[in-house]
Amino acid sequence: MGNVQSRREWESAWTPLLQSAVVADADRQYRAACWFFLDWASEHWQRPMLTAADVDDAMTEYAWWLFDTRGGTGRWRLHMALYGIEHYLPALQGKLVLARRSEVGWSKLKPPQRHFPLTYALACLIAGQCSERGHPGMGVAVMLAFDCHLRISEVCALRVCDLSDIGELVAD
Repeated sequence: MGNVQSRREWESAWTPLLQSAVVADADRQYRAACWFFLDWASEHWQRPMLTAADVDDAMTEYAWWLFDTRGGTGRWRLHMALYGIEHYLPALQGKLVLARRSEVGWSKLKPPQRHFPLTYALACLIAGQCSERGHPGMGVAVMLAFDCHLRISEVCALRVCDLSDIGELVAD
């Protein structure tokens, strides 16, 4: 495998055939994550990465460095680097055991946070626009979905009779 610490050596593995094996966005994310890993390795990793175990050790150390320096955020960067390395160097598939365990440990130490797809103000704006355009029920559904964290399938299944106090308002 050679010393795979430099970008030039890794670029030889990236061909248009490998790039087309995944969607363009995934390829872009894999490349960016691998560049971050390689930049980190050139600055912080002093040993050559000659075997799968060497790459696994480096990725494990990189995982800790990411976790520590970014305050527990940025797991996506590690995730994409792992998949990118395995995509472009398939001989490493299934051999980055410690790095994968580090990713699992990361998710247990710092579980992902839920983020609303909309802000409260934007949900109010959408609900208001629905009501102004003659769809008050849809406006209520938007606010209810926001407040109760409903999925779109749950919103679509709502009926006026499901809402006890609001049913009279919507019917008017």
